[in-house]
Formats: sequence, structure tokens, C-alpha cells
Amino acid sequence: MDFIDCLEIVLLFTGRRRCRDDPDQGLQEALRTRLRVVESNSKDVAQLFKDLSARLVSVHAEKDSFVLTFKTVEEIWKFSTYLSLGYVARCLENFLCDQSFWLDPELLSDLEINVTVDEEHLATLYLGLLLQEGQ
Repeated sequence: MDFIDCLEIVLLFTGRRRCRDDPDQGLQEALRTRLRVVESNSKDVAQLFKDLSARLVSVHAEKDSFVLTFKTVEEIWKFSTYLSLGYVARCLENFLCDQSFWLDPELLSDLEINVTVDEEHLATLYLGLLLQEGQ
């Protein structure tokens, strides 16, 4: 497998209540439903990740995940910075929890979205692109 084929990373998200540590299954299902709705207009989802310096490859609502890719060291660096500052989670929260969509505003109260990626794989991608750009 060529390095270029390995540039994808999976971003997982979970919804939870700020007042509890464990994920909220009802909330998670509501977020999946919302993701299915926005998935049909993938331009909006793609733009969200483009604004975060990543490129959307695919959306997997049933797996609570997005597959992302990067083409430059700068993209990975920016995305990693946004991720570590919590900005990726906040942007995803704003995107999925648009008040105009939800009929039950109570469902959104005390909501928090957590995102995770394989940090080691992200670091490997960064190093690989850094070496590739240095050639």
C-alpha cells in the first residue's frame, strides 16, 4: 500500500450531557438522525471540514464517524491544533445542533460533543507528509 493511500483518518464523535460522564444514547441517536439529514447535502459537511483544514472523504452516521484526509503538512498542523483546542468538537456541535432544526430545544440543553481520532496515526500522517514535502 502506498503512503498516499494511508492519508485517511477516522474522526469519531459522541454526544453527552455536560453533567454526566457517560454518553447519552438517546442524544447520540438524535445526533445520528441529524447527521443523516445533513449527509444528503454533503456540500455543507464538506465545507465544515474544509474550514477546519481537512478534506471529507465520507460520512458514516451509523458508526458516528467521518473519514478525513489531508494533502499538506499545513492542513494536518492546523487540524491538529483545532482538535487540541476543542475547536473541532465545538464546530461539529454547532453544525449538528443548529437550533432551527430541532423541535425539542430541551434535548440540546447541557449538550456536549466529544471527538476522538487516532493521535498516533495523525502523527504518522504528519511525519509522512513532512518527509514527502522535504524531498
